[in-house]
Amino acid sequence: MHDVVQDVAIFLASRQYHLFIRRYQRLEEWPEGDQLTSCETIILDRSDIAELPQELYCPNLTFFHLNNKNQFLNIADDFFEGMRELTVLNLAGETLNSLPSSINLLCNLRALCLNLYVFRDLGIIGRLKGLKVLTLSSEMMQLPPELCQLNQLQLLDLRGCCKLELIPPNLLSSLTKLQELYFAIHIYSTPIQWYVDDPNYKQQSMKHHGKEVFDGASDPNNQQSKTSLGELNNLARLTNLETHICDEKMLPKDLVFERLRRYKVIIGSDPNLSSSEYETSRMLKLNLNTSIHSWDNVKSLLDSVEELHLYHLKGAENVVPGTSEEGMPQLKYLHLCFSDEIQTIVDLSRRNLVVDIFPNIESLVIECCTNLEEICNGSLTGRSFSRLKVIKVANCGKMKSLFSVSSFRGRPHCNIMEETNENPESMLQFTELREDNIPHTPIALFNDKVMLPNLEEMIIIYVVKLNTIWHQQQQLCPKSFDKLRKLEIENCPKLVIIFPSHIGSSINSLETLLITNCKSLEHVFEETHCEISGVPASVLCFPNLQQVMLPNMEEMIIVGFVKLKMVFNCQQNLTSDSFGRLKKIEIKNCPELLSLLPYHIMSRARSLETLTVVNSKSLEQIFSYQGANARETHDRPADLPNLLVMHVEGLLHLEVQDCCVLKELVPSSTSFNHLRILQICKCDGLLHLVTLSTAKSLVRLETLIIKECSMMKEIVINEENEDGDHEITFSMLKFLELQQLSSLRSFSTGNFAFKFPSLENFTRVEKSIQDADISYVDTLA
Repeated sequence: MHDVVQDVAIFLASRQYHLFIRRYQRLEEWPEGDQLTSCETIILDRSDIAELPQELYCPNLTFFHLNNKNQFLNIADDFFEGMRELTVLNLAGETLNSLPSSINLLCNLRALCLNLYVFRDLGIIGRLKGLKVLTLSSEMMQLPPELCQLNQLQLLDLRGCCKLELIPPNLLSSLTKLQELYFAIHIYSTPIQWYVDDPNYKQQSMKHHGKEVFDGASDPNNQQSKTSLGELNNLARLTNLETHICDEKMLPKDLVFERLRRYKVIIGSDPNLSSSEYETSRMLKLNLNTSIHSWDNVKSLLDSVEELHLYHLKGAENVVPGTSEEGMPQLKYLHLCFSDEIQTIVDLSRRNLVVDIFPNIESLVIECCTNLEEICNGSLTGRSFSRLKVIKVANCGKMKSLFSVSSFRGRPHCNIMEETNENPESMLQFTELREDNIPHTPIALFNDKVMLPNLEEMIIIYVVKLNTIWHQQQQLCPKSFDKLRKLEIENCPKLVIIFPSHIGSSINSLETLLITNCKSLEHVFEETHCEISGVPASVLCFPNLQQVMLPNMEEMIIVGFVKLKMVFNCQQNLTSDSFGRLKKIEIKNCPELLSLLPYHIMSRARSLETLTVVNSKSLEQIFSYQGANARETHDRPADLPNLLVMHVEGLLHLEVQDCCVLKELVPSSTSFNHLRILQICKCDGLLHLVTLSTAKSLVRLETLIIKECSMMKEIVINEENEDGDHEITFSMLKFLELQQLSSLRSFSTGNFAFKFPSLENFTRVEKSIQDADISYVDTLA
């Protein structure tokens, strides 16, 4: 219906406003007569056009846009002769081998967008002296000198010219009305070779993505062929600039940046500088070999910059006031890296600045600053750091704390953070910080003074002396951590417990819990004093803490627990909505794990879609009836009153690998009504896959893979000893793979017929399976 409405709208607009528009359509024939003669706008967007006519007579045409599916569409030399009123021509979607000669007849052209595969005849553009906007994409290495004739040009966009190295002298300075100038600055682009006013200067050959950047245009040390960045001083109207200056010696010290309103300026030869994850209008990346105090013109941008990356910063022990005394009021993102002279980011111990420091900063990333001791030293004003959302600290070996308490003393609405970082490879990420005070201790990160009511994500990596995250004896402030959605912990070898008992009421919003390689971890949740007595220390325990509900947890990933024997304690009495949104469980490399999902967990985890268990060599049970309430009779079949049926409601994908002790995949009478993918590999303890009753429930199974289970004798076992002939149909099974099952005798030893009407792919190695059991499969094998 949407396409119909769109087509009607285009049809009506075409008649009223003299438009000709084709989008995603094949154009067999061009319109004739008055339709083109009166046409003012032609838009051919992602259309399928076999060829263009030699000439289009459109005397009233002012706007022409062509973006064909065939990007190498040939345009005849006379094509534009009949459209001399054209003001906007957009051929950026076409890859042209050459420019049609008739383009020089477009005297009224104001905007031109081109994509040239081969640099040839580009000088013809210099005749379009009324041009105000020019966008070029080309493989050219040097701009044609004829462009200096475009003295009305206001915007020059060369971001699509990734190999451009040279600009003829005096070309830029002649474009006196230029307001916006853009060069390619992404990771695959070659930096412009600017003129250096130094007779002894010799440009060093620089590798850029494995190639020499001076390999085609000219001798890089021939300064006479280059233009100077100083020519930008002649562009009094220039407000927007994007450029990569690969060597700071190319930067004139009298170059004026103060007029710029929007800019992306990179100074330095490191190709990694060309990547950015933020969308900002003012970005500055510096990798200087000399002191930043030598570049007053660069420092003039610091009061307006929104995104600042400082690599190998020299000449300053701090960022504020060392580089800016105005506190960088517009800065949102700061990345400081490999700056060994920096001892603190903000140092107010000797000078009291009355301005707010970083009042708009949202993200602070500090990496590999070996002498950095703290972020702030001294008292801050009210709005300093007030919008900070993310802090990341990595490889800062001397760092003692992020913020000192004295920095925020006396402020009613403060952001306080003090965090121990005794290992040089630790990183913390905090989102939506409001008030926090992390004690200076190697044992716990948070104490009772912490208040983080808006924290949503926390990542802790490689803090080697960390024993616990929250202090085990001190209560948290009300609502602290109430919004925590995601917790990731990795490589904390001394971490013993994550959530002490009193933290339970603060994690109701938790959605994702990822724990990796914490070899000493014994508890995720601490046991309560007497409610669960006798629970061994090797149990990942989710006890009834009255407030602990975990109704929002969607993902649980546990990797590398060498001591873990049980994920869920079967004695728990969880609230009814605990784990109600859990969609994914992933357990890997837990060699001592004995049991995974007791009945009372599965009965609540009705949203579980994916369950993966890999390399848990001691695992004896995945699903068990432990924890089932004897009074629950609604799941008992009438004819088997002592048999409890486990319905695994939403599970779509079950994968089990390297569980060599596992003797039973699921208990008998387990129902998998929604399971689509079942993968079993290297489970040598399994004698069969499922019981007959479970097989009957696999009505939606699409993929079944069983590999390297050396003891498996049959796929389906008749454990209930049902009599009579039965026909079991796997109506949706499309892919069946049976590989390296050396003991397999039959699909089933019972008197059953199996049907696979949708099977498309069957792979097996063993030929001992009775043909009668899978006769339909053999017809496809």
